[in-house]
Amino acid sequence: MSFNFIAAIYYCHSRIATALRTCLSIALGLSGLAYAPSVSALSEYIAAPINMVLADKVTAPPQAKMSVVYANLCFATHNDGTTMFSSADAQAVRDAIAAASSGGTVKVAGYCAGVSVISVAEINQELTLKGGYTSTNWTTYNPAANPTVLDAQGAGRVLNISNPFSATIQGLTITNGYHDTNGAAIYAGGEITLIDAYVQ
Repeated sequence: MSFNFIAAIYYCHSRIATALRTCLSIALGLSGLAYAPSVSALSEYIAAPINMVLADKVTAPPQAKMSVVYANLCFATHNDGTTMFSSADAQAVRDAIAAASSGGTVKVAGYCAGVSVISVAEINQELTLKGGYTSTNWTTYNPAANPTVLDAQGAGRVLNISNPFSATIQGLTITNGYHDTNGAAIYAGGEITLIDAYVQ
């Protein structure tokens, strides 16, 4: 007997909550997918079955590709590559932000990890922080092909935006932020706009 994945999930949806893990294991097995232990994440889709279409399109998060593509290097520029900062951590982002003018755009490429003082980067002026580039092409914006990650590694905030400045965060994955009160991913003193951004 053959089942398709969606039909199997709808079958699971009709079972009681205590059987959820077993149902998902069976459903994933019948669809040819490997069983993932993070059942709680998939249970969100079970609550709204129409969203299940998304489940068989899920791919590895963008940062999974970074160590291969950029060998854990971070690149940033405040002037479209005329001046390019690079580092093995997130210092390149901090340097480009420091060099930028108010209202400017800092473009980022690669995997930028590590906290300085309390955050990966602090924004203390009006600014756009934009990923989705490569270190050799600061013109073509393509966050799907060029995933760009700001990773606090659990050691602090990812972005700290000072009051009252506004910022646009575009084409970036913001991940592994930590703070014992609030604003682990982004602490925004002013208005922020997120475009094509993943916050994990």
